[in-house]
Amino acid sequence: MTGSLERLAASGVGRNGFVPTQDWVASWQQGLPLDTIMLVISELLPKVQNLQSSLSGASANNAIIDLLRNANLDQVLPKPQPLSPRRFMWSDASIVWLTSLIWGEIYVRGMTPLGIWNNTAVRLFYVKHAQTQQRQITETVTNVVGGLLGRTESSQSLGRPKVQTVSELLLAAPSELAKKCRIPFKEMEALVDAVSKELAPQPRPLKEVAHIGEEKFTTGDSHLDDVLGGGIRTGMLWEISGENNAGKTQLALQLALTVQLPQRLGGLFGSACYITTREELPTTRAQEMIAKHPLLSFQLCGLPNIFTVRAPFFVALQKVLTESVPAFADERASIPGAKPAKLLIIDTFTDIFDHIKDERYEDTTLRARDLKGVSLILHRLASKYRLAVVVLGGTRDTFPRIDGEDRAPGELRYSDQSRWFARAHTLAGEDSREAVLGHVWPNQLNARIMMSRTIRTRPRSMVGPRLQEHEGERDPKRRKVEGEQQFSSTSSQDETVPFRRFSVIFSSVGPPSFCDYVILDEGVIGIPPEEQPPPYYSKLELRPSKYRSI
Repeated sequence: MTGSLERLAASGVGRNGFVPTQDWVASWQQGLPLDTIMLVISELLPKVQNLQSSLSGASANNAIIDLLRNANLDQVLPKPQPLSPRRFMWSDASIVWLTSLIWGEIYVRGMTPLGIWNNTAVRLFYVKHAQTQQRQITETVTNVVGGLLGRTESSQSLGRPKVQTVSELLLAAPSELAKKCRIPFKEMEALVDAVSKELAPQPRPLKEVAHIGEEKFTTGDSHLDDVLGGGIRTGMLWEISGENNAGKTQLALQLALTVQLPQRLGGLFGSACYITTREELPTTRAQEMIAKHPLLSFQLCGLPNIFTVRAPFFVALQKVLTESVPAFADERASIPGAKPAKLLIIDTFTDIFDHIKDERYEDTTLRARDLKGVSLILHRLASKYRLAVVVLGGTRDTFPRIDGEDRAPGELRYSDQSRWFARAHTLAGEDSREAVLGHVWPNQLNARIMMSRTIRTRPRSMVGPRLQEHEGERDPKRRKVEGEQQFSSTSSQDETVPFRRFSVIFSSVGPPSFCDYVILDEGVIGIPPEEQPPPYYSKLELRPSKYRSI
């Protein structure tokens, strides 16, 4: 081999003066799969050479042939790998391929002159010459505009149409299209009108359109219902803001119970999903409300219809809203006789976006992006499952400046802007607290409610009897039923209770309104307001609640 390469190199064999060398052969020879062949050669070559040296002529040839024919190389060659048969697994692609193959074979055989279905009424295939509306419109646009475009192109070839899709036709001004295609403006305008009429959806009667937000359920109190425009409506995103111990969680628990009531009592015969960011659901307080509130009973509502889950940070909340809540709603809808999901509560929503607990939200741009993302998910859930979404929010102290130095010419201060959507003004000093999360979050809400603590108090005997004003409700002194617990109150009828203010800052289903409220063993109870708004807030067009039965 070496001698042959040397002779080839000496003769200058090779295209463009290429000369093969031993290094060049070694460079590609090492990559060839010659291991088995080299083992056979190393085993048989010495034996062949021995036969050639010991025998001569035809005897040597015959002996070498016998050697190669009967050689046993089991001890030399590596053992073969064991066979590992695998079962054939069907896939979507293989099913499509087999189906296409079978039907193609049937079609071809049926179309031949000797087909078994010839001259019969049997038809395996029926070709319907119909096109979808979108394809017809697209082809019309292409043909018409292509034909018009032919005026500017050579008669032999129309070329590529300058308008190929319906979007290109409808989203551009007719004057620009006429200039682009070099056709009269009237003709292009008529073409656009014709395509627009083809694409216009057919009108439907209003009675056939489902109205989101028509469903509503009571809060358990007629005064609160009146302030909210008739109760809590589905398909909306509500926020209940207030400082600590204002009663937000008490009202949320009450809503999770009243939504379970039948429609004759103002409920929706639904279930609730309660997401908490802090501790577990206060079940003892919920059971006390069931036992004490005139509308509630253990036969009509209970904890089994409140699905609870904890989400202490943003990623967990996002996962719960995109996976757990839809799964809960779908499961409820699939069970015959089960109460469907009608209420979603997040307690407390603002804790997740607190920059003290999560330093990332010191970046207000990042916080605004996450708030908009969560808002989109909540509105989709409210629309798809006809849910009422109620989020609880915190408040902070307000420090409005009165010197005007933080306001540029022609601009409003932040405090001037937030007074309309983050603060309540129905009592003197009520605007000393405002809802948090800035300007971005209120734009995602359908309604914002403020629950405010005050320094006012009232005797329990003064507000307790108002619970008996509800008509058509069961006797609160009913006989204990099976499975019901007795909750005894140690409070005296003469003790004083905090008198607080319930204000609707803005709402898409009613004007701003307000009333007073107290928190008793029965739950959150609304009271007709005693104090009216300060004179300097008269232009806000606030209205007190008017009593009406549930």
